[in-house]
Amino acid sequence: MKSSVRAGLWFVGSIAVASTGCLTQSPVSTDSSGNAGCVCDIGDYSTQAACEMAGHTWSCGGETDGAGDGDGDGDGDGDGDGDGDGGNPSCGPATATVTDVIDGDTIEISGGERVRYILVDTPELGDVPECFAEDARDFNNSLVYGKTISLIYDDECRDQYDRLLAFVSVEGQQVNRTLVAEGYACVLHFPPNGDDHVVEFYALLNEAFMANKGMWAACESPC
Repeated sequence: MKSSVRAGLWFVGSIAVASTGCLTQSPVSTDSSGNAGCVCDIGDYSTQAACEMAGHTWSCGGETDGAGDGDGDGDGDGDGDGDGDGGNPSCGPATATVTDVIDGDTIEISGGERVRYILVDTPELGDVPECFAEDARDFNNSLVYGKTISLIYDDECRDQYDRLLAFVSVEGQQVNRTLVAEGYACVLHFPPNGDDHVVEFYALLNEAFMANKGMWAACESPC
């Protein structure tokens, strides 16, 4: 999936995300008006603009800014993962142990099933690894290998290769989101899976790009 930056907008596929928030807004502790002690209710957003663009609520000193209802779009279990409402629980196991890390966006779990992360596309390993492919695999490995993960599914259970499609969390951290936010992955959207979170992921991608994280510093046009 190719992307470009034009006229202050970050374009990925057919979706445009304003880049001005990452360029001009203040850190998480301060809002656009200079008020201190501000946070986004879900996600590691460094700006008020990116937080609100992803559909979440920016609040200062315990008060919301009126941009949302303050309850975010979490998964309802109180763990702050923000993975949605559980999607289709009949797809596969809710928890599993990671037995192998195939690459940056695919793992193998106990029982032999392979799981592909929703909304994430890391560089390909292949015979000749693409730029940052090995880094993405190693980072993924450091997050999940040998650990018990939680899996949240969406409308479609499997891809054309019969891999399970899921949002994966480990130790309170959603891996899909982290890979994009830290500059190890592009966003890949195959509707209807990921429809509720695609704007959030593009905002994270934009922040990683503007911060020159990971592959954005090492690779030419990675997405």
